[in-house]
Amino acid sequence: MTLGGRTGTDHHMARAGGDDVRQGLVGRDAELGVLEGALTDGAASAGRLVVLEGEAGAGKSRLVEAAAARARELGFQVFRARGAILEEDLSFGIVRQLFERPLAELPPAAREDLLAGAAQLAGPLVDVSRTPEVPGPDTHGLLHGLYWLTAGLCRAGPLLLTVDDVQWADASSGRWLDHLTRRLDGLPLVVVLARRPARTPARWPGAAAEDPGGTCRLVLGGLDAASVGVLVRAALEDRATPSVVAACATQTGGNPFLLRELLAALPSGALDVPIVRACGPERLAQAVSARMAAAGPGASALADAVAVLGDGVELRLAARLAGIGVRQGELAADTLADVGVLAPGRPLAYVHAIVRQALHGRRPAGERALAHAAAARLLAREDAPVEQVAAHLVRTDPAGSRWAVDQLRAAARRALDQGAPDSAVSYLRRALREPPHQRYDVLLELGRAEARVHHPDAEDHLEAVFARARAPERRATAALELARLLLAAGRPGRATDVLDCAVIGLEGARPEFALVLECERMAAAMGSLCRATGSVERFEAVVARAAPVDPSQGRLLMALRAVGWLAMGDDRAGSLALARSALAGGRLLAEQGCESMAYYFACNAVAGCDELAEGCAALSAAVEEAQQRGSQHGYGFASAWRSWALLRSGDIGGAELDASVVDQWEGETGHGFNQAVAASVLAEVQLERDDVSGARATVTRAWAQCQDDQVTNVYLRFVDARLQLLSGDPRSALEQAWAAGQQARTTGYPFPSLLPWRSTAALAHWALGHEDVAWDLVTEEVELTRRFRAPRALGMALRAQALTGPLADRVDVLWEAVAVLEASQARLEHARTLLELGAALRRAGHREDARRPLREALDLANRCGAVREARRASEELVVTGARPRRPALSGLDALTPAEMRVARCAAQDLTTREIAQRLFVTIKTVETHLTRTYRKLGITSRPELKDVFARCAVA
Repeated sequence: MTLGGRTGTDHHMARAGGDDVRQGLVGRDAELGVLEGALTDGAASAGRLVVLEGEAGAGKSRLVEAAAARARELGFQVFRARGAILEEDLSFGIVRQLFERPLAELPPAAREDLLAGAAQLAGPLVDVSRTPEVPGPDTHGLLHGLYWLTAGLCRAGPLLLTVDDVQWADASSGRWLDHLTRRLDGLPLVVVLARRPARTPARWPGAAAEDPGGTCRLVLGGLDAASVGVLVRAALEDRATPSVVAACATQTGGNPFLLRELLAALPSGALDVPIVRACGPERLAQAVSARMAAAGPGASALADAVAVLGDGVELRLAARLAGIGVRQGELAADTLADVGVLAPGRPLAYVHAIVRQALHGRRPAGERALAHAAAARLLAREDAPVEQVAAHLVRTDPAGSRWAVDQLRAAARRALDQGAPDSAVSYLRRALREPPHQRYDVLLELGRAEARVHHPDAEDHLEAVFARARAPERRATAALELARLLLAAGRPGRATDVLDCAVIGLEGARPEFALVLECERMAAAMGSLCRATGSVERFEAVVARAAPVDPSQGRLLMALRAVGWLAMGDDRAGSLALARSALAGGRLLAEQGCESMAYYFACNAVAGCDELAEGCAALSAAVEEAQQRGSQHGYGFASAWRSWALLRSGDIGGAELDASVVDQWEGETGHGFNQAVAASVLAEVQLERDDVSGARATVTRAWAQCQDDQVTNVYLRFVDARLQLLSGDPRSALEQAWAAGQQARTTGYPFPSLLPWRSTAALAHWALGHEDVAWDLVTEEVELTRRFRAPRALGMALRAQALTGPLADRVDVLWEAVAVLEASQARLEHARTLLELGAALRRAGHREDARRPLREALDLANRCGAVREARRASEELVVTGARPRRPALSGLDALTPAEMRVARCAAQDLTTREIAQRLFVTIKTVETHLTRTYRKLGITSRPELKDVFARCAVA
């Protein structure tokens, strides 16, 4: 994509004649035009990304400089950073370059305002005035906070961010750049990145096959012959014959830097093609070395030291590494600047990366490694940050140094605390090569860090510690990390097996750690189809013989026991009491966090006992906690399970809102269980909306993505059975319902209130004429649900019994089902049962008696958003001779789930910015949804929107 469409001199960034020559911008009119267009668009809040790609010396840095200068003329704030070889593993190094100094220069009140809201998540990383907080937010929380910090800066005026040599940026900064540049639309922001083409890590903007919208990729080739001629004639004047110009172009390929070096190396006097060829770029290293040698041994040593320590080094440190005094270093630095090796001024830096590479590359690899080892020791003695020490250690040869391993491990811990696991992985891999004295400790730390970035080697490294480490506690720690990794990957059965092995022999030595493993094992087993059997009984035995625990761990134990009792289906009151005690008015959430499976076990136990409003409230608290922490994983967990609870209560619209956001985040919320639950709920919602084809597409896609051993697959299979039954295919419905039942039975627990597979299978059998089999199944389900006493489950079972049992008993059984559901919070099932009662009365010839339950069913179905049931109730009323009223549509029904999420927040008086932060979207996305919402509702303001919601609530 090309931005702006300006070329030639149709832009302010183009310079005339001599200025172009001095600034190194000859032949770059087209690129300057694109940058001018990007700045113009950015100033108008149409955020833009420009990627400048070219070989070293192609002129990328000159274009970045020109963009920065022009941006300042246009009133932009300009924040700049530059990648460096030695900072490839420095956690969020580029981010710090961009933000630390500008934030430090702000008055405290302004800085505090800028770091308010979601931006506060970035505070521990970029606000040097704060006491370091360890550990900081998780990686996604940091990315979320940094985005909102950038958006906040844009409120003060348009912003230009430039990163030169981005090929050397650290991976954590690369993730942030990728996150930011996919959210530019609507911000007065321009991002200019310059890089070499040889390295394109997958997380960097422009590295993917498909660029973010608003991206322009400029590939800088060599200058054309005319531009080379301009530069050569400016330097050589009358000596620039056509043949000399052509030879210069051929020798340098039009590379601006190489061309300048070539012109500087040419001797005085007459020139010809052989002379030009003798001074070609392949002799650059020799020429620079000769210049450096002429400057004296002290200058040569200082240049080598700067090459090792990196650009931006203090002269004092470079002189110490070079083995010369500071005064001698001052003179040497000036001399090196005079001969074109170092840039003028302080701190010290090479005039160009090509020069640094030419000089550093002439030294043997072993000599370079020793120099980096010396630099690491020097920086450690200077109390430099441990990451700077580690940056040199990763470039040394292994020497069996315990000190080096300790430094690398310390740097890895620091990187993890700062939310930069990629850097930690780099340091720990190097530590393994040393090799470390405590190999399995390092391997364990490496596996943990790799798990944070979903690296494929994480499982192998954790497996190695688990399989080979001798110390039981070390094996158990590795098992815990490995199990969590496997569980997140949707492999709960394997996670259970690992924990089973780890807990052996640990109970006597470390009973408190053994109890932690048993808790994790219970969570994993209950998520596995093949390992759930006996897990509840085992866990109850563990709890019975455990020593007294602190209140926090006691709440964790109760949360896990609650879901176990729910699965067993014997004691609703006991399960509910355990879950409520575990939740403890928000204490479990505060202790375990919004990404804890134990918390959702407790919430689901409450909802599974049909205390749906209470369960939804607890899940809503987790949604809010995730929004405040910037945890997309937690938001996915909470939204997925809240969608399930909302659907059970009959809030189809609310269920759709939550399920759709998780479903559209496929692969981003970090847990396969979330996706399976959300897809199942979304398919049920589509069935209730009378969208059978949409439900079929959702189920098909979900089957393609799910793992074989997840217990949530039973729910998906149950939904698939309902889909087949409503599609008029009872045989396929029976296959799916029966398969769901068999899977549930393999767990050893009936789940009476969670999965009414017997009712669905009975309806399919009845449709196929297997009335006796249908009766046996539904009778079993009624017995199970009566014993558990969950009203929603019992009402559904009674309804299925009425529909498949003797016709003479149908109305009486349906009246009983209505009475049970009327006292419950399950509005949709109540509506469905009223509809079946009205239909049964109408078929029995009691048309007038049928009208009341049918009208109630129609009203409830409309309130729930159940289009299919409302249509059926309306049709039944017509048959009875009644004239059903059309539902008083509020207009909100026309909104998409995304529009409804935004509209609800706006009606609660949240600002556009607050809505965007809460929903993990951009300000432009919120504005777009609000514009569409206003148009659909025929309104123009937020007060009117509040009125619409108020009228809807009254209705």
